[in-house]
Amino acid sequence: MTRETSVYPLKMRMPPDGNPSAVDMPLMAALVETSTDVILIDTGFPGQHDLFEHLSSLHIEPKEVTMVVNTHLHVDHTGNNRFFPRARILASKTDFEHARDFSHALLNAADPVRVLLNFFPHSNSRRVNKAAKHALQLAQNHWREDILGSSDAIEWIEDSPSLPSGISVVPTPGHTPGHVSVLVSGKSQQFIVAGDALPSKLFWKRRLQELTPRYNSEQFLRSKKKIESLHGIVMGGHDLPFRTSDMNYIDKKRIIL
Repeated sequence: MTRETSVYPLKMRMPPDGNPSAVDMPLMAALVETSTDVILIDTGFPGQHDLFEHLSSLHIEPKEVTMVVNTHLHVDHTGNNRFFPRARILASKTDFEHARDFSHALLNAADPVRVLLNFFPHSNSRRVNKAAKHALQLAQNHWREDILGSSDAIEWIEDSPSLPSGISVVPTPGHTPGHVSVLVSGKSQQFIVAGDALPSKLFWKRRLQELTPRYNSEQFLRSKKKIESLHGIVMGGHDLPFRTSDMNYIDKKRIIL
């Protein structure tokens, strides 16, 4: 018998150095179990134990994870990639190069605000000074060249790597240049892991600005509209999953698709 596809939303805490303006905001990842794979979508903030506590409660060891997919390469979504030794790691090369170059530029910057605006030209102007200071702190404390994990395990999404049945990756740029969302399709419904292309239900069909810097507003709005055209269950990068049919949250440990 084919195993049902299950999604386990993993709610973590945003640490104070993750984003001082969002310490009460959840940080989300998703564990997906199919008939052939154990897939982790995003890996949380470095040094936080929440992710591994969730996996332990599900009786999943890091070595059992067969694939990690990063929606984008902000450190709160990639911080624990390297702890999954047997996983294929799927990420956007465009996003990696942008994150790497941004971090290097910040670490050598005389003016972090100018660097921020060069790399994220559509950032919220009211937050740009705080955002630049925070981005510099993140680069100093957490950037590493192997942030995605072992180079031997990395497969670039732009190269169209093979995916397990029922899993598809959808380009949703705007928050970052190479942002993707992940669609998990089951027998009766689909689950959309939107990352920060739709950070929370509050963004659904509303024009809001993220707390973190934005790369391109036109792309962001097109990507958000693409997500809003889908039907099923949507989970943003910083909110619990909700049904598009009635907009109600789903507070379940396991969601069978």
